[in-house]
Amino acid sequence: MTVYQILKKLENTSSRKEKEAILLSEKDNEILKDVIKMALNPHLNFYIRKIPKYAFTTEELSLQDAIGQLIVISGRILTGNAAINFLADLLSKCSEENAYVIERIIEKDLKCGVSHSTANKVFGKDFVHEYPVMLCEKFEKKLVDKLPWSTGVRVDLKEDGMRVNVTVKGKTVTFVSRSGKPIETHGVLDEHFIRLATAEYREDGTSHVLDITFDGELLVVDDDGLFMPRKAGNGICNKAIKGTITKAEASRFRVSLWDAVSTEYLESEIFNLPLKKREEVLTELYKQYASGTVGNALISLTDYQYVNSYEEAEKIFNDYLELGKEGVILKDPNSPWEAKRSNSFIKMKAEKTCELRVTGTLEGTGKYRGMLGALTCETECGKLVTSVGSGFSDSQRKVTWELGSIIEVKYNEVIQDKSGNYSLFLPIFHKIRLDKTVANTFEELS
Repeated sequence: MTVYQILKKLENTSSRKEKEAILLSEKDNEILKDVIKMALNPHLNFYIRKIPKYAFTTEELSLQDAIGQLIVISGRILTGNAAINFLADLLSKCSEENAYVIERIIEKDLKCGVSHSTANKVFGKDFVHEYPVMLCEKFEKKLVDKLPWSTGVRVDLKEDGMRVNVTVKGKTVTFVSRSGKPIETHGVLDEHFIRLATAEYREDGTSHVLDITFDGELLVVDDDGLFMPRKAGNGICNKAIKGTITKAEASRFRVSLWDAVSTEYLESEIFNLPLKKREEVLTELYKQYASGTVGNALISLTDYQYVNSYEEAEKIFNDYLELGKEGVILKDPNSPWEAKRSNSFIKMKAEKTCELRVTGTLEGTGKYRGMLGALTCETECGKLVTSVGSGFSDSQRKVTWELGSIIEVKYNEVIQDKSGNYSLFLPIFHKIRLDKTVANTFEELS
């Protein structure tokens, strides 16, 4: 089978085990493995979010030759319109099937439900790395008790947007989701982040731009400049991941930051500088940025406070809930940055939520006949399977849902039937998570 045929075969099955079996049968297919690596590698960027228009010619490059030429874009040998024109010319010289595969690589989306975890399970643990991001642990009293309350714990407002990492290297600014997917911003925030990353040396008046990655939340404002609720802003954020967002829509973006990491440490996946020191660096950079900003700043720092007891933290949490906020994050100021779920960052939320993988659809009845009735979803490990039939708008019930996609679900509890099968009690669809490629495991829910 060609790589195109394999991707289509993977796309046409919702079974995780079948996908693994298909990949296992192609374990010696080096060109397929190259395609998967390039599409899933979070550190490989092509700096083009929207596939340009092109027309096929009589010339047909092999897939291997076409992939080899992508270094011209990823290595920034050509940039801007020159890179776009190069890609259009390259695609025009491919067969229709090979062009489809190249598009999947450029868009960093295989569209067949194969995630980092699936690829690594089949081809080996370190076949492809996931995007390095520091994640919070769920709330557990035993973890909370271990935080350094006597010397101070940082309590951050949990922002209600989409997680974003912004990397500045010289004059190049890239935006990616927590899964490493590129986010299209049409450059509306670039100059702001270049100014933010510019460190001044007051002794001689010179300055340089740091190689730095900022961690924060991508938020969306309405016509009055007020932050949209998560569900409303999520539509615009999803367009940014798909590459279909307009410049006018991107101009609504704002970013709230809570951390900054030296970019060289992302691939090593640990940065030992304590949070308190990283906070000082970010605060100083922000002061310089804000002092030179003309008009409204498009970047802000996340609200946080230091407290010396859980009772103080709980009061802040409840105050935020009364304001309609989602919750808070408890943070150990002595903690390093590490690319994993850390006991040093603990999430406090009012509702339970999880991310599940869509594995099937069920037709509705009554007024929803001929439309979506429910989605069949499961955890990444397949141990929990549940049907989600509430929370959809009529327009969402009319679209075709992509199997293998990730959705966020609100729920009450994890339950188990008499046969030992696990599901969710009162699951409600909340939103599509285009920024994620991996669902929660059962252990993360239980």
